[in-house]
Amino acid sequence: MVLNDDVIGGVLMTKKTMAIVLFPTLYILVITILSVSSFGLNVGLDTKGIMAVSLVALFPLLILIQGLISALNRINIGLSLGMSILSTMLFIICLQADDTQDLMYSYGKIYFMFGIIGYVIGQVINKMKSIKKKKELD
Repeated sequence: MVLNDDVIGGVLMTKKTMAIVLFPTLYILVITILSVSSFGLNVGLDTKGIMAVSLVALFPLLILIQGLISALNRINIGLSLGMSILSTMLFIICLQADDTQDLMYSYGKIYFMFGIIGYVIGQVINKMKSIKKKKELD
């Protein structure tokens, strides 16, 4: 048994891996809790603005960064993107919109594409690093 590691779904996860996987998920859950807890209350917090900006700009950016970091650290992209996309689906369900299924499907595809783009960029960076190391060794 390895100390300071956990096994989740048969995958050995270090604290660094868990932090990378949960990085956007924690932010998304905080925004969800803030949004849901202040529905109908006049707390001086523009929850609709925060929700809109999060859906359109912050969540895709976080997922793009997560894909990039996952590739650079050689972390399973399915696990990291899966957690983030599931948490965004929870956020959309909490919006209680009439067209929740359409929103989840549309944003889910967009977030998945951003995650894959980040992962591909990270893979390209890894490839460039390995080519540079090979040239230095030769």
